[in-house]
Amino acid sequence: MLETIITQLNELSPERRAALLVLLKQRGIDLAKQWPITQVAREGLLPLSYGQERLWFLAQWAPDSTAYHIADAVVIDGALELSALQTSIDLVVARHESLRTTFHAQDGIAKQCIHKTMTVPIAWQTVVNQPDALSCAKRLVAAHESLTFNLSAGPLFRVLVIQLQAERSVLSLVTHHLISDEWSLSLLINEFAEAYAALQHGQTPAWSVLPVAYADFAVWQRHYLTLTQELDRQLAFWQNHLAGGQREVELPYDKPKSKELSDAGTALQFSIKPEVVLALRRLCHEQQATLFMAMLTLFALLLYRYSGQASVRIGIPVANRSRPELAGVVGFFVNTQVWQIQLHGGMSFVEVLTFVREHALAAQAHAELPLEQLVDALQPERQPGVNPLFQVMFNHQYRAESTELSGVKLTPLQREERTTQFELILDSVETQDGQLQGTLTYAADMFSAEAMKRMAEHLCQLAEAAVTEPERAMRELTLLTEHELNRFIANPVAPKPCRSLVETIFSQAEQSPDLIGVQVDDSVISYAELVDWSLAIADELVVLGLKPGAVVALCLPRGTAMIAAQLGVLVCGGVLLPLDPDTSSARLAFMLDDADASLVITTHAWSERFPGRTTLSLHPRSAWAHTERRSASRTAERSRLYSDAERGNDSHTTDKMPAYLIYTSGSTGKPKAVMVSHGAWAAQVAAMAELYDLQADDVCLHFASFSFDAAME
Repeated sequence: MLETIITQLNELSPERRAALLVLLKQRGIDLAKQWPITQVAREGLLPLSYGQERLWFLAQWAPDSTAYHIADAVVIDGALELSALQTSIDLVVARHESLRTTFHAQDGIAKQCIHKTMTVPIAWQTVVNQPDALSCAKRLVAAHESLTFNLSAGPLFRVLVIQLQAERSVLSLVTHHLISDEWSLSLLINEFAEAYAALQHGQTPAWSVLPVAYADFAVWQRHYLTLTQELDRQLAFWQNHLAGGQREVELPYDKPKSKELSDAGTALQFSIKPEVVLALRRLCHEQQATLFMAMLTLFALLLYRYSGQASVRIGIPVANRSRPELAGVVGFFVNTQVWQIQLHGGMSFVEVLTFVREHALAAQAHAELPLEQLVDALQPERQPGVNPLFQVMFNHQYRAESTELSGVKLTPLQREERTTQFELILDSVETQDGQLQGTLTYAADMFSAEAMKRMAEHLCQLAEAAVTEPERAMRELTLLTEHELNRFIANPVAPKPCRSLVETIFSQAEQSPDLIGVQVDDSVISYAELVDWSLAIADELVVLGLKPGAVVALCLPRGTAMIAAQLGVLVCGGVLLPLDPDTSSARLAFMLDDADASLVITTHAWSERFPGRTTLSLHPRSAWAHTERRSASRTAERSRLYSDAERGNDSHTTDKMPAYLIYTSGSTGKPKAVMVSHGAWAAQVAAMAELYDLQADDVCLHFASFSFDAAME
């Protein structure tokens, strides 16, 4: 009956097909769960799966890249017979069609061709007489993995055996991602070991017959996703999940980010303390979560602490073998989901873990949408060698430390150098003895080894802090290691005494009154003119009743008037609130109310934007030009009067008193005010002058919006 329904669905229009699916669901028949994978005829060229189509496209774009090679290497302890080894490989190749598949373009569309037979000869090398045989073997393995494949000629599977000692060797397996994935590579190694063990006893491996092959899956995938409307359902879920996010996590790169990045990667391995792992397992049990969820939560918290972003995108590979008939098939099944984890500093580890757990359950119900379909729907900007939706990946797995069959023991070969198509990947691995090991694979063109070592240490420290205080806000969790804390404590940075900025500028005006202070296009004013103008503005503010500590908003066009007005407010002890004239009226009103601004300095034309508020209308130079010009000595005398007032019992410009307010963008809710003190501001300016070695004839370009904190320097 099901085969008849599938045939009918193929013949129906999309509208009638949708109606039939609704009717079937009403009768308790859900084709999305029951659609079988059946064998298809092996006549001619066959279609690619969605994942293969994406990799084929990438391979045409960068034919020399090795980023999409799937490789593994194991150390073999035990005597090897080369003939039995070759026969084992032949049996594995005969068993899996993917290992006998090549790819061809037919009318501009990629197709796969399955060959009835294909020989994969084992390459053999020896380093027995080399002084450091294992290091030599690692270099040979790296070279073996970096050789490119001819996708149309094949084979897309290579085997290398390197003899280290009489009864110790290294086995290196390399495939192109088009025909396999990490799961497949584990299958190959295990089946190779089983075949070799059977041959040693004069037997053939007792493998069960595979019900389907990868080509059957590729055809089924297209029918299943389109005919059952699963494609639309799952696509809507992921589009909604990723709405409003950004691809990049703003990581602290050690090297300039270039558009011409290679796929060279380096790996750093580390371990989490056993007692922390035990505490993490207990916490997972209490929260009904898995260790995968806990490690992903820790990674997300680390990325948040490094970037400060309210959401981070992380790629998550999934095996995509939900159908039991696919468990033993070699092929490119793995799919990548893109998780967008929402964060803020007040969330605790448990709260983020809860979000991750709930999303994991939802993602599992939408796990079969191919990543390439999501990319096509979202249409992000594409760059060669850069994933369009994310650049950070996380993977978690359980791994046996070694496999032993018929006297032959297989142990993973540990290496640092590898290729990577992402900027940063965290792999966490549960071992047989309960340990939790991690590997940070990173783009060698972007990060240094020292930076990655610190990142691994920070992740371990964060894990320890999280299990100790799982309910504590994550912004308060200790990130620094004990060594880093001790270094800071042992070498405290003594604050340098800094004059207030008002005092510094007025001192410059007294010493060199005629030097250029500010220049905007053709408008130039000296230091003396700047100070004189600011004092005139200060006089008017005092007449309007401005008291020290009161907030004064400034909404003025870019120019000398804005600089003079800022200085005038500071002279009489006011707190600056710079406003962007292009900001909406609603945002301006919110900030003025929230800051309790006593008055607004603006232009006559813009004063109507602030109804019900006291305003001081200021045209460029008008408030200053029509007042009596003071001499430099009178200017200095006037400035000292304000300075003397500041130093009285009601001092309003001490180091800890507020100097200005800047509001956040409000992207995570309402804008929030950040207040900066006079001392912090003066220290920052002094530090920048020292850092950039500013001299008397240097000129600083003011390019930032006045409502942005960087503008205040």
